[in-house]
Amino acid sequence: MLVLSLPAHGHVHPTLAVAEELALRGYDVTYATGNDFSDAVFKCGATPLTYSPELVDAIAVPSGDRNTERVTLGALRFTERGLAHLAALHDPLDAAPPHLIAYDPAASVVARLLARRWGVPTIALHPNFAFTEGFDWPGELLARYFGGPEWQEVGASIGAALAQHGLGPADLTVPGEPAVVFVPRELQPHSSLFGPEFTFVGPITDGSSFAGDWAPPSDGKPVVLISLGTYFNDRPEFLDACVEAFGDQPWHVVLTLGGCSTDRVFPANFEVHQWVPQLAVLRHAALLLTNGGIGVVQAAILAEVPVLLVPEGHEHHMVADQVVAHGLGATVSPSSLHSAASAVTASASVRDRLRAMSLRMRAAGGTKAAADTIESYVDGVIA
Repeated sequence: MLVLSLPAHGHVHPTLAVAEELALRGYDVTYATGNDFSDAVFKCGATPLTYSPELVDAIAVPSGDRNTERVTLGALRFTERGLAHLAALHDPLDAAPPHLIAYDPAASVVARLLARRWGVPTIALHPNFAFTEGFDWPGELLARYFGGPEWQEVGASIGAALAQHGLGPADLTVPGEPAVVFVPRELQPHSSLFGPEFTFVGPITDGSSFAGDWAPPSDGKPVVLISLGTYFNDRPEFLDACVEAFGDQPWHVVLTLGGCSTDRVFPANFEVHQWVPQLAVLRHAALLLTNGGIGVVQAAILAEVPVLLVPEGHEHHMVADQVVAHGLGATVSPSSLHSAASAVTASASVRDRLRAMSLRMRAAGGTKAAADTIESYVDGVIA
């Protein structure tokens, strides 16, 4: 089978873990992604199919320009360039096409064309909240921003490319197509709108992509993990607020920069890394402070760690709304981090709700449930 990813950490790690589980079950898995992830693909037992640099660069936005509009435009450019580089994806596989294409929603148009070429079925893999009729949050973003010259140019390019293949927008949907969603149904907004074709398996937190060890210092201070992910992370003013709130306080702070550089000197109780094995840190943590990436938020909930959120992008706000609605943490302004941290970690109600949601997440099945769903579907269509 072929897995089409969006070459970004929050999208690759969970889908690659599912690919690894399928490979362990004996499936021949080809995983399409950027060259930066090729070693991880090999390690997981899959065969990498490397995207061109032009395709990977489609989602690259200078750190100072990153906002919801630019991220959404990047996803649209990813579709545009995927269509332009379609031959690089199908040529290596034409002699022995896959029996199934599993795809990140950002690669849905490319998946449709490849499936049409090979006559094979598709299944969607949602690393974030799913969408459907009545709750089409990606469509709402496109409608909100579509209108500027860049948007019109990219939209016209995609339309022309589809027309060359004899397709229009109506040909890009497959009624009843199965989808695997990497959140539990309880956290999915408007969950009642989603039919049985959607399988909610909860967070994906195992496999080689998530491996790593970490141990806290022996001083017994509560640990706070601060993570802004790998995209909305160039925020020096937020680092100022973190130092003000936690510096030289009775906390041990694990701060991840996610590839962002800084020459700042941090207080002695700050442990600063570009990357850390977040699951390992969260096993010892008393608090997660984040802008709302769904991967780390769900990992915290699974570990029963309260969450403080300073949301930025549209998806962050959706995650924050669900965290607050379920009583699993709180949103906070940078100026009130210290008091909010004390309040949320002391809350018995938050602890009880975290425990209940963690149990629901575990019951959803995670990686094995995702692989079971894909395996059942591919066995059914081949039979």
